[in-house]
Amino acid sequence: MDPELNRYILVNEAKGLVPGYPQSMLDILGKCNIAAVHGSAHKHMRGALLALISPTMIKDQLLPKIDDFMRSHLSDWNKKLLTFKRKQKRFVPETSRSIQ
Repeated sequence: MDPELNRYILVNEAKGLVPGYPQSMLDILGKCNIAAVHGSAHKHMRGALLALISPTMIKDQLLPKIDDFMRSHLSDWNKKLLTFKRKQKRFVPETSRSIQ
C-alpha cells in the first residue's frame, strides 16, 4: 500500500474519514452495533462491553460453555460419515443460542 495514503487516513481519521459497512452488513448487525457507531457512542459501548467481557469472565464462564457445547456435538459425529453442509444448517443457529 501507499505509505502516504496510509498516513493521510490515520492523521485525518476524525476529520470525515469514517469507516463504514455495506448496507447488507448493517441490515444483519443492526445500525447501532459497536462497529457502526463512532466517536463518544463507540467509546461508551466499548467500555460497557469490555466491563462485561473481561479475560477472567471469558476463561471462567464463556470458554467452558463453548467447550461443553462443542464436545456434545462432536461426540454425536464420532465414526460417522458427515455432510458438513447439512450439519452446518443446524449447528450455526444452535451455537448462537447456547452461548447466550
